[in-house]
Parts: sequence; structure tokens; C-alpha cells
Amino acid sequence: MRPVAWTQPKRGRREQTMKRNIYYQGIPNKKWGIWNGQRGCFQFGICEDTPMLAEARLFQKIGGDAKKYKFEPRQLSAAAVLLERAGA
Repeated sequence: MRPVAWTQPKRGRREQTMKRNIYYQGIPNKKWGIWNGQRGCFQFGICEDTPMLAEARLFQKIGGDAKKYKFEPRQLSAAAVLLERAGA
């Protein structure tokens, strides 16, 4: 099962959308963090079980600025999960 479906927006760019059940329930044994699209890196040290929980943690950390388009939940790699747990 693919966790992400591709859709074609009106502007002609490819945009990534997530299926609803993955957003709420996540994927077993996968962790999610917050990706900054402008910087191209994970930020805020967030490591949660579902994308919804990752966004909720982002709102707790930075408040209303979390609504900016540049922040999005993405799956963390195994190495990134170890770094997040270590506190780096």
C-alpha cells in the first residue's frame, strides 16, 4: 500500500496529498516529523506516531505560525528517529 497519492493541482505543479486514514492513524512502525519546505530540513525535534499528532505538537511549540504553508508532516527515516530520540 502506498502512503501517498499524487494529485494534479490547477497551477500545473505536482502536489502531494495524504490519505485520510494515514493522516489520523499513521503507518505501523513509522514516525513523523515536521519538514520545512523552504529550508529543506526537519525542524523542532518533533517525532510522533501520526502526521496529525506531529502537526498538533507543532502548534503547541510555535502557535499560530504553524499554519504557514512551508511546514508539512513527513515520515522520518530510521536514522532521523534515532537522532530525535537522542535529543540531537
